Amino acid sequence: MMRKIFITGLLSIYAILQVSAYDFYETNKDGVRIYYDFQAGNFNRVIVVESPLYSYEGVINIPDSVTYEGVRYGVETIGAYAFSFCNRLTEVTFPPNLKTIREFAFYRCANLQSINSPVGVTTIRNRAFSECGAVKEFSFSDNLTTIGTNAFEYCKSLESITLGDHVTEIDRQAFVSCESLKSITLPEALTAISEQTFFYCSSLSDVIIPNSVKIIRDGAFMACVGLTSITIPDGVESIGKDVFYWCSGLKEFIVSDNNKYFTAIDGILTNKEKTVLIQFPKANSSDITIPESIKVIGERAFVECNNVNSVSMSDNVTTIAPWAFADCENLSKITLGSKIDSLGVNAFRNCKKLESFDFPENISHIADSILYGCNGLKSVMMTDKVITIGVSAFRDCYALQNMALGKNIISIGEFAFSSCIQWNNDIILDKIVSIGESAFVYCSNVKEIVLGATLKEVGEMAFVDMHGLKVIYNLNPTPIVLDYGIYLIWNNVPYYNIPPPTMYVPVGSGNAYKSASGWNVFVIEEKTYVDNETLNRETITITPANGGITINSATPVQAFIYSITGQLVVQKSFTGSVYIPLPPGLYIVKTNDITKKVMT
Repeated sequence: MMRKIFITGLLSIYAILQVSAYDFYETNKDGVRIYYDFQAGNFNRVIVVESPLYSYEGVINIPDSVTYEGVRYGVETIGAYAFSFCNRLTEVTFPPNLKTIREFAFYRCANLQSINSPVGVTTIRNRAFSECGAVKEFSFSDNLTTIGTNAFEYCKSLESITLGDHVTEIDRQAFVSCESLKSITLPEALTAISEQTFFYCSSLSDVIIPNSVKIIRDGAFMACVGLTSITIPDGVESIGKDVFYWCSGLKEFIVSDNNKYFTAIDGILTNKEKTVLIQFPKANSSDITIPESIKVIGERAFVECNNVNSVSMSDNVTTIAPWAFADCENLSKITLGSKIDSLGVNAFRNCKKLESFDFPENISHIADSILYGCNGLKSVMMTDKVITIGVSAFRDCYALQNMALGKNIISIGEFAFSSCIQWNNDIILDKIVSIGESAFVYCSNVKEIVLGATLKEVGEMAFVDMHGLKVIYNLNPTPIVLDYGIYLIWNNVPYYNIPPPTMYVPVGSGNAYKSASGWNVFVIEEKTYVDNETLNRETITITPANGGITINSATPVQAFIYSITGQLVVQKSFTGSVYIPLPPGLYIVKTNDITKKVMT
């Protein structure tokens, strides 16, 4: 009984809402009932509104006026949601005096196929025709001035649209996912192309941008995979971010000679001075040489350029912006200019075929995620000028084997070396101040770490799952306070049944570390640390010789020589002097704690 009363109550509320949803209805010449509201502030005008139970169907002819209780009212507005969800609606004819189509007016009219040219319409508001998936053509007169946000989004069958010459505003995402739209001529009165206006118009191959356009905003043509070329006319002053992102078919940019802000070099979009490379066309391929005049490679300039195999640049380049080469999945070699002093975040992220990377001499900060996901990377070289390493800088570089850290590093960000599972260099951090959370997690081949007396902060789980770690030299005589565990042991049982490493601390500090939370999970021993790297640098010399390399050492040494791709070429143990013949090329020589590049 209670359920029956509840349902009856709901139906009563719904009936009240439906009654109050319109002021009156009239039957048109075809016998179709159309519902109206009086237009506020205009007593001679009415608005077409939604029908009860979305009952509009078939062919609807909207009259130019209706008479109600002896008064004639003009029909100039289609109200918000008026025909939304009318899935059986197939055709609509607008009156010539119609001026405004409001928000969601024809939203999800999935079978609407035909709309006459509404000659009087000036304004189409947000999502007015959104998801009208069967409409193939729209045509508007010169009276149209404004198109709202997402007005025609997901009109997946739309092949052509004619806009009048007086449209001054097309709001963001107006034509998102109009997958069948092949061409469009933008109006001469338009001054800006808004954010993601043509996002994922995958068939769009021909766009005519008028000289009136001054601004092309972020993502305007994103994922227009059918575009093969784009012409930037005279008037364009500003091009936003990701305008041509995912335009995988784009082969060239053409820029008007009269444009004051942009130009093109061999189809590559640059600023007018030819010093900033703004966008490389994604369909271009093979080995790329950056034009000599370029000083800055812009944000996302090469992102997802999957046809690019190698990139070289002159020493004129000083800056590579964030995401510049991210997701270039076939990029296997890059030669950086020696004067680069800024490498942006994510600059080479997910370049999975990149095998070696040399940081230029002027780089002092290694940016966040700069080589994140470069899981084919085997060798990295950095100079002693590097003092900070950002968050996730080398994260998931699974194949990385050889990377000697700079001697002056003071800060390492969270997850900086996470999952560098093949990295086997000793980690010498004489001047380190801060190590971030999970910085070395899963670095399972590292055997030795040196932490300087300057250390003040170690993040949670910094050394977790370093299964091969045998020794930590901690030079700080006083254990710093740890808020969390840095090396996991569960219930006094070593993780994965692997004994924890030995931590050598300064003489006299053993008891303090044994009683300090977080440090006492290690096997604590007191020992005076000898800087083997400094010792070795004094006693070992590595020099190129005629057709090979000569190594001199007054003490026993084990030498490993790798190709630039990380392949072991020679392994030799000796004391004294040894000459190793090698074919011409660039090699990485590792002896004890020294790593050096040598050209033969």
